[in-house]
Amino acid sequence: MWKSYESPASWDAPNSHQHEQWKGGLCHYYNAYDPENQDFLWCPILKEYAPSDERTAAHIVPHSIGYTNAGYLFGDRDQGAEFIWSMGNGLVMTSFMEKQFDKGDFVLVPITVEHGKPSRWRYVLMNEKLRTYRFASMAGGRKYGDLDGMELEFKNNNRPAHRFLYYHFVSTLLRYMRYEKPGWAEKRVILPTGKIWATPGPYLRKSMLKAIANAIGDCEPSGELFGDGVFDGKDNGSPQEEKLMAQEILVERAQRAEGERFELPINI
Repeated sequence: MWKSYESPASWDAPNSHQHEQWKGGLCHYYNAYDPENQDFLWCPILKEYAPSDERTAAHIVPHSIGYTNAGYLFGDRDQGAEFIWSMGNGLVMTSFMEKQFDKGDFVLVPITVEHGKPSRWRYVLMNEKLRTYRFASMAGGRKYGDLDGMELEFKNNNRPAHRFLYYHFVSTLLRYMRYEKPGWAEKRVILPTGKIWATPGPYLRKSMLKAIANAIGDCEPSGELFGDGVFDGKDNGSPQEEKLMAQEILVERAQRAEGERFELPINI
C-alpha cells in the first residue's frame, strides 16, 4: 500500500550530505571539472565553465516524489532509491535553470543519432514568455530565445537516461496541454514524440502515465505521444492506488513550480 497520507518529500527527503556526495559523483560522471581550474564546472546547456557555486546538480525526476512512487513509475517497486540517485537521473547545469527545468519552462529532447553513438540532446524553450528575456552568463548577456533548438555539449560520452528525460518531457507536455499555455499548439506540432524516445525503451508504466494525465485534468494522451516509451505492467496496482500516487506526484511538482497550484479533489 502506498503512503498517501503525507507529502512524499516528508518520508524520502535526503539530507544535504547525500546530495553533495551525489553532486560530486555527477561532476565526475560528466567530466564537468575545468581541467585548468577545478573550481569551475561545465554546463552542457550554456556550453561554458563557471564557478562551482553557480552550478547545481539537478535531478531530472526529483527525489521528493518519493522512492516508492519512483520505483512503481519506472517499473521496479524496490529500486526507487536507485532510480532517483542514479547518475542518469541528473545533470550539472547553471543554478538558476534548475527551477526553470522543474517548472517545465524548457525540455530536453533527443536528436536522432547513429546506432552505437552517444545520444544527442537539444534545448526546447516551452515558456514563450521567456523568449526575449536576458540572463547573465560567462559570455555576457544572452536571451532564452538564443538557446531554443540548440544542441547540448557534453565533455565525454556519458549522457542522462532517456527514461527520465522522457518522463520530464511527457509530464511537461501534459501540463501545457491541460492549461493551454501560450505556444502550446505550435510546440505540440514540432516536438518529437513516439519512437524517437524509445531506444531501447520502454521506460514508463503506461497506466501511471494515464493516471497522471487524468489527475492533471480531462487530458487523455494519444498513442502517438506515448509511442513505444511505455509498458503495460503485470504488477499494476488498483486504479485508486494509482490515482493517489499520481496526485502525490503532481502536488509535489506544483509545490516546486512557483506560481502553480494543484489541489487534490475533496472526494478521492
